[in-house]
Amino acid sequence: MIIREPLPPEARRLPGGRRLALPDAGAEVPGLTRPTPCPHRADRGYSLGQAAAFRLSGTRLRDTLEGVRDLGFTLIEMLIVLVISSIVMATLVPNFGPAIARAQLYSATRDVASALRHTRGQAMLKGQDALFELNTIQHTYRVSDRPKVYKLPPEIELGLFTTTTETLDEGTGRIRFFPDGSATGGRVTLIAAKQTRVVDVNWLTGEVRIGEDDSDQ
Repeated sequence: MIIREPLPPEARRLPGGRRLALPDAGAEVPGLTRPTPCPHRADRGYSLGQAAAFRLSGTRLRDTLEGVRDLGFTLIEMLIVLVISSIVMATLVPNFGPAIARAQLYSATRDVASALRHTRGQAMLKGQDALFELNTIQHTYRVSDRPKVYKLPPEIELGLFTTTTETLDEGTGRIRFFPDGSATGGRVTLIAAKQTRVVDVNWLTGEVRIGEDDSDQ
Protein backbone atom coordinates (compact mmCIF):
# COMPACT_ATOMS: atom_id res chain seq x y z
CA MET A 1 0.00 0.00 0.00
CA ILE A 2 1.32 3.44 -0.99
CA ILE A 3 0.30 6.36 1.22
CA ARG A 4 0.53 9.79 -0.30
CA GLU A 5 0.64 12.79 1.92
CA PRO A 6 -0.71 16.12 0.64
CA LEU A 7 1.91 18.47 -0.77
CA PRO A 8 2.44 21.83 0.89
CA PRO A 9 0.90 24.79 -0.93
CA GLU A 10 4.22 26.08 -2.24
CA ALA A 11 4.94 22.68 -3.87
CA ARG A 12 1.72 22.99 -5.90
CA ARG A 13 2.82 26.10 -7.77
CA LEU A 14 4.43 25.95 -11.20
CA PRO A 15 6.71 28.61 -12.69
CA GLY A 16 4.73 31.66 -13.72
CA GLY A 17 2.42 31.45 -10.73
CA ARG A 18 0.30 28.66 -12.11
CA ARG A 19 -1.06 26.12 -9.67
CA LEU A 20 -0.60 22.38 -9.98
CA ALA A 21 -3.82 20.47 -9.50
CA LEU A 22 -3.12 17.28 -7.60
CA PRO A 23 -5.74 14.90 -6.31
CA ASP A 24 -6.21 14.66 -2.63
CA ALA A 25 -5.27 11.54 -0.70
CA GLY A 26 -7.82 8.84 -1.28
CA ALA A 27 -9.35 10.51 -4.34
CA GLU A 28 -10.11 8.47 -7.44
CA VAL A 29 -7.83 9.12 -10.43
CA PRO A 30 -9.23 8.51 -13.92
CA GLY A 31 -7.49 5.72 -15.86
CA LEU A 32 -5.80 4.30 -12.74
CA THR A 33 -6.86 0.89 -11.48
CA ARG A 34 -6.00 0.06 -7.93
CA PRO A 35 -4.73 -3.47 -7.16
CA THR A 36 -7.32 -5.80 -5.69
CA PRO A 37 -6.39 -6.61 -2.13
CA CYS A 38 -5.98 -10.25 -1.18
CA PRO A 39 -8.72 -11.36 1.20
CA HIS A 40 -6.24 -13.58 3.10
CA ARG A 41 -3.63 -10.88 3.44
CA ALA A 42 -5.81 -7.80 3.56
CA ASP A 43 -4.11 -6.62 6.67
CA ARG A 44 -0.73 -6.76 4.93
CA GLY A 45 -1.82 -4.99 1.76
CA TYR A 46 -0.82 -7.80 -0.65
CA SER A 47 -2.59 -8.08 -3.98
CA LEU A 48 -3.98 -11.30 -5.41
CA GLY A 49 -1.02 -11.62 -7.76
CA GLN A 50 1.44 -11.26 -4.89
CA ALA A 51 -0.48 -13.78 -2.78
CA ALA A 52 -0.45 -16.27 -5.67
CA ALA A 53 3.30 -15.77 -6.00
CA PHE A 54 3.72 -16.44 -2.29
CA ARG A 55 1.63 -19.61 -2.53
CA LEU A 56 3.62 -20.79 -5.57
CA SER A 57 6.92 -20.17 -3.79
CA GLY A 58 5.69 -22.06 -0.74
CA THR A 59 4.58 -24.99 -2.87
CA ARG A 60 7.94 -25.15 -4.66
CA LEU A 61 9.79 -24.99 -1.35
CA ARG A 62 7.64 -27.77 0.10
CA ASP A 63 8.17 -29.95 -2.99
CA THR A 64 11.92 -29.35 -2.81
CA LEU A 65 12.08 -30.31 0.85
CA GLU A 66 10.04 -33.44 0.21
CA GLY A 67 12.34 -34.39 -2.67
CA VAL A 68 15.41 -33.98 -0.48
CA ARG A 69 13.76 -36.03 2.24
CA ASP A 70 12.94 -38.78 -0.27
CA LEU A 71 16.59 -38.98 -1.36
CA GLY A 72 17.84 -39.58 2.18
CA PHE A 73 17.65 -42.58 4.50
CA THR A 74 15.77 -42.91 7.71
CA LEU A 75 17.40 -44.20 10.87
CA ILE A 76 15.45 -47.47 10.65
CA GLU A 77 16.65 -48.06 7.08
CA MET A 78 20.26 -47.49 8.11
CA LEU A 79 19.90 -49.89 11.05
CA ILE A 80 18.44 -52.55 8.75
CA VAL A 81 21.38 -52.17 6.35
CA LEU A 82 23.87 -52.47 9.22
CA VAL A 83 22.19 -55.61 10.54
CA ILE A 84 22.19 -57.25 7.09
CA SER A 85 25.85 -56.31 6.56
CA SER A 86 26.79 -57.82 9.92
CA ILE A 87 25.02 -61.08 9.07
CA VAL A 88 26.72 -61.30 5.68
CA MET A 89 30.17 -60.61 7.16
CA ALA A 90 29.62 -63.17 9.92
CA THR A 91 28.77 -65.74 7.27
CA LEU A 92 31.56 -65.00 4.81
CA VAL A 93 34.55 -64.33 7.08
CA PRO A 94 34.78 -67.90 8.46
CA ASN A 95 34.75 -69.20 4.88
CA PHE A 96 37.49 -66.82 3.78
CA GLY A 97 39.79 -67.75 6.67
CA PRO A 98 40.77 -71.24 5.47
CA ALA A 99 41.08 -70.03 1.89
CA ILE A 100 43.53 -67.32 2.95
CA ALA A 101 45.51 -69.81 5.03
CA ARG A 102 45.74 -72.22 2.09
CA ALA A 103 46.90 -69.42 -0.19
CA GLN A 104 49.64 -68.51 2.29
CA LEU A 105 50.67 -72.16 2.57
CA TYR A 106 50.98 -72.62 -1.19
CA SER A 107 52.83 -69.34 -1.58
CA ALA A 108 55.32 -70.18 1.19
CA THR A 109 55.90 -73.62 -0.30
CA ARG A 110 56.74 -72.11 -3.67
CA ASP A 111 59.09 -69.62 -2.00
CA VAL A 112 61.01 -72.37 -0.19
CA ALA A 113 61.26 -74.50 -3.32
CA SER A 114 62.46 -71.53 -5.34
CA ALA A 115 65.13 -70.71 -2.73
CA LEU A 116 66.37 -74.32 -2.75
CA ARG A 117 66.58 -74.38 -6.55
CA HIS A 118 68.41 -71.06 -6.51
CA THR A 119 70.91 -72.42 -3.99
CA ARG A 120 71.56 -75.50 -6.13
CA GLY A 121 72.06 -73.32 -9.20
CA GLN A 122 74.57 -71.12 -7.36
CA ALA A 123 76.57 -74.15 -6.27
CA MET A 124 76.81 -75.42 -9.84
CA LEU A 125 77.50 -71.96 -11.26
CA LYS A 126 80.26 -70.95 -8.84
CA GLY A 127 81.73 -74.43 -8.43
CA GLN A 128 81.50 -74.39 -4.65
CA ASP A 129 79.16 -75.54 -1.90
CA ALA A 130 76.01 -73.49 -1.30
CA LEU A 131 73.76 -73.59 1.72
CA PHE A 132 70.04 -73.20 2.35
CA GLU A 133 69.41 -72.43 6.04
CA LEU A 134 65.98 -72.62 7.72
CA ASN A 135 64.97 -71.48 11.19
CA THR A 136 61.71 -73.23 12.09
CA ILE A 137 61.20 -71.20 15.29
CA GLN A 138 61.63 -67.70 13.88
CA HIS A 139 60.05 -68.67 10.53
CA THR A 140 62.99 -67.40 8.48
CA TYR A 141 65.33 -68.77 5.84
CA ARG A 142 68.40 -67.57 3.97
CA VAL A 143 70.73 -68.70 1.21
CA SER A 144 74.51 -68.55 1.32
CA ASP A 145 75.06 -65.95 -1.42
CA ARG A 146 72.53 -63.44 -0.05
CA PRO A 147 72.70 -61.55 3.25
CA LYS A 148 68.94 -60.99 3.29
CA VAL A 149 66.80 -62.99 5.73
CA TYR A 150 63.45 -64.04 4.27
CA LYS A 151 60.31 -64.33 6.41
CA LEU A 152 57.61 -66.98 6.26
CA PRO A 153 54.06 -66.52 7.64
CA PRO A 154 53.99 -67.27 11.39
CA GLU A 155 50.67 -69.13 10.97
CA ILE A 156 52.49 -71.90 9.10
CA GLU A 157 54.05 -74.70 11.10
CA LEU A 158 57.53 -75.53 9.79
CA GLY A 159 59.63 -78.67 9.99
CA LEU A 160 63.05 -79.58 8.61
CA PHE A 161 64.56 -83.03 8.05
CA THR A 162 68.27 -82.94 7.29
CA THR A 163 71.52 -84.71 8.15
CA THR A 164 73.07 -84.52 11.60
CA THR A 165 76.08 -82.66 10.27
CA GLU A 166 73.86 -79.86 8.92
CA THR A 167 71.82 -79.42 12.12
CA LEU A 168 72.94 -76.25 13.89
CA ASP A 169 70.60 -76.18 16.90
CA GLU A 170 67.12 -77.26 17.90
CA GLY A 171 65.30 -74.95 15.47
CA THR A 172 67.92 -74.31 12.77
CA GLY A 173 69.23 -76.60 10.07
CA ARG A 174 70.74 -76.50 6.58
CA ILE A 175 70.65 -78.34 3.29
CA ARG A 176 73.97 -78.29 1.43
CA PHE A 177 74.33 -78.38 -2.36
CA PHE A 178 77.54 -79.41 -4.09
CA PRO A 179 79.07 -78.16 -7.37
CA ASP A 180 78.01 -81.30 -9.23
CA GLY A 181 74.34 -80.59 -8.41
CA SER A 182 73.97 -83.21 -5.70
CA ALA A 183 73.02 -82.38 -2.11
CA THR A 184 72.96 -83.68 1.41
CA GLY A 185 69.24 -84.21 0.89
CA GLY A 186 66.39 -83.30 3.15
CA ARG A 187 62.78 -82.22 3.44
CA VAL A 188 61.01 -79.02 4.45
CA THR A 189 57.48 -79.54 5.83
CA LEU A 190 54.86 -76.78 5.89
CA ILE A 191 51.50 -77.21 7.66
CA ALA A 192 48.52 -74.84 7.69
CA ALA A 193 44.72 -74.99 7.31
CA LYS A 194 44.80 -78.74 8.02
CA GLN A 195 46.96 -79.29 4.95
CA THR A 196 50.56 -80.41 4.67
CA ARG A 197 52.97 -79.44 1.93
CA VAL A 198 56.49 -80.83 1.60
CA VAL A 199 59.55 -79.79 -0.38
CA ASP A 200 61.91 -82.72 -0.97
CA VAL A 201 65.57 -82.46 -1.99
CA ASN A 202 67.03 -85.59 -3.57
CA TRP A 203 70.50 -86.25 -2.17
CA LEU A 204 71.80 -87.90 -5.34
CA THR A 205 70.67 -85.44 -7.99
CA GLY A 206 69.81 -82.41 -5.86
CA GLU A 207 66.40 -82.19 -7.56
CA VAL A 208 63.81 -80.12 -5.69
CA ARG A 209 60.22 -81.37 -5.80
CA ILE A 210 57.01 -80.13 -4.18
CA GLY A 211 54.58 -82.67 -2.72
CA GLU A 212 51.40 -82.79 -0.68
CA ASP A 213 50.72 -85.36 2.05
CA ASP A 214 53.89 -87.19 1.07
CA SER A 215 52.68 -87.71 -2.52
CA ASP A 216 54.75 -85.95 -5.14
CA GLN A 217 53.10 -83.61 -7.63
